[in-house]
Amino acid sequence: MKTNKLEELILAEMERSDFDVFLRSDFAHLGNYQQVGKALSKLQSESKLLRIGQGLYCLAEISSFFPEDVIPKAKALPLLAREALTRLGYEVVLSTAEIDNLERRSTQVPTGRRIGIKGKQPHLKIGRGSVYITYENVR
Repeated sequence: MKTNKLEELILAEMERSDFDVFLRSDFAHLGNYQQVGKALSKLQSESKLLRIGQGLYCLAEISSFFPEDVIPKAKALPLLAREALTRLGYEVVLSTAEIDNLERRSTQVPTGRRIGIKGKQPHLKIGRGSVYITYENVR
């Protein structure tokens, strides 16, 4: 499939980056809003990118277990969500369940899909399919 120069530039920047989560605004210098959006959509349709939230993207790959499923390439969704929230200026901390597990007050192992946030709670949905991150206000 023929790729556009802008799509190639976006992929190259993502692969060179120290980040695993990318904001749409990270590519604003490459083209106007509409051009960047079209390139991101095309990369998604080619299974090279995964949209994990409004304006949030990560590199993707085809699952080796389920060839019809596109999954994040670098790390699991909870870790991507923590990185995204940090990049967006939220203070991410351990959730109550994670603290209880670390301090051996609970034997349940947290899934990581509940993220502790100090301060203002995000109204951003991060996830894909039927799996989404929830937030917990931790003081």
